[in-house]
Amino acid sequence: MTLSHRLRAAGGGSQAVDLASFFGVDPTVQTFVKMQYLQEHWSMTYQQPTGGWSDFYSGNSAYTNGGTFISGVGLTATDNLGMWKSSAFGQYSQPTMSIVNQVPSWGTTGSSQNAYWSSGYSPPDVTDFFNGTNGGYITSGAYSQGVDSYLTLQFNNGLRDNSNVNALGIVVQGYGSYGNGFFSYHHSPIWRFECNGVAATFAPKGYVGISTSTTNGTGRAGYVLYPCLFDDTTFSALNTHFMYPNVSGNTLPSSYFVY
Repeated sequence: MTLSHRLRAAGGGSQAVDLASFFGVDPTVQTFVKMQYLQEHWSMTYQQPTGGWSDFYSGNSAYTNGGTFISGVGLTATDNLGMWKSSAFGQYSQPTMSIVNQVPSWGTTGSSQNAYWSSGYSPPDVTDFFNGTNGGYITSGAYSQGVDSYLTLQFNNGLRDNSNVNALGIVVQGYGSYGNGFFSYHHSPIWRFECNGVAATFAPKGYVGISTSTTNGTGRAGYVLYPCLFDDTTFSALNTHFMYPNVSGNTLPSSYFVY
């Protein structure tokens, strides 16, 4: 079943305008969303990516930096965001959001998986959003294929922000709280989310790249991710959408996104 078919089945034929209508769920009721790790090639250090999406090209191993860390997850009703930092300003500041309430399950499934959650951290700690060193750490190894390390995210108030406005994006946070000129560590701009039988690749709409704006001050940092019109689960499929020269510059094409 194609993504468009799943959307029609879940949403009754109406066009998706936010996360709830995308997944075909009531935005006011408790909702469970599966968050899946995709590929380590897009995992970075706190000094990357200097060239935005143009940095990801065939043969470049600069971003296989030893794993991927997720220290917080939330929901925001603000559109068109990309990289954010808690000490930055304007569109690069930490967005207004609600925070995931619980992680009832997590793990790694599949017989061919090379990456897994490190026993040194606890993935359910992503609920402690304001601590950038707690959460889930997926260790190194997922170079050539997508993996199925996952978290089940429980949002008790539905897919809404902290003002009960329907959410548009999912806020993710990498590791640490670093000084001026640095981002978070082990951060990744692409994840897979699934809810109510609907799944898609999620990616930032806004600016991606190390700059004085995205790394201002000392603080935690991450991305806001929005649903794409495709569900990439293999390395080759991800390359088609997120590897240079198929994509370049600091923002992804608007045609990638559902709304």
